[in-house]
Amino acid sequence: PHAARTNTKKQSQKRSSSKVSGSKKTSSKKKKTTHKRALIPTTLTEGPSEDSESKSNTEQPQTAHGNRVSITMAYTENAKVRNALFKRRLEQEENKENIRHVRWLQEQKATKREQEAVRRHELFMTLVQQGKQPQEIKEFLCIAGLEAQTRECLYSGNRLYSDLC
Repeated sequence: PHAARTNTKKQSQKRSSSKVSGSKKTSSKKKKTTHKRALIPTTLTEGPSEDSESKSNTEQPQTAHGNRVSITMAYTENAKVRNALFKRRLEQEENKENIRHVRWLQEQKATKREQEAVRRHELFMTLVQQGKQPQEIKEFLCIAGLEAQTRECLYSGNRLYSDLC
């Protein structure tokens, strides 16, 4: 039993000595960190700026109402940005659709011109096979109303001009 008491005394002495030494270590660590903290503002910046001092003097603690207003303003700004994005996407889609439509119209015109050219050529070949004179062929093409030949006939001073008007 006596040996057990000495062990407990030794353990309690170790604990108390470790507490004392531990408190010294933590206090020295605190001194180092406070010293480092004091150096940080002076080394990173040349000194306190006037703007930061004026801001800190005018800043007020956030209230619940202020927080709600801030959230509402952020939501409104986000909604504006989203709407602008959607409008831009819509305009891009409209532009793409307009381009597709213009291409389709151009293809339709080209197809129509090809068909007229084929029809005009078939009529021309038929008239040549029948042995018609060039002036008669020109008159038939004008009467047939094919676009390219009609303009030429109207402006050439042909005798059909008076007949067509």
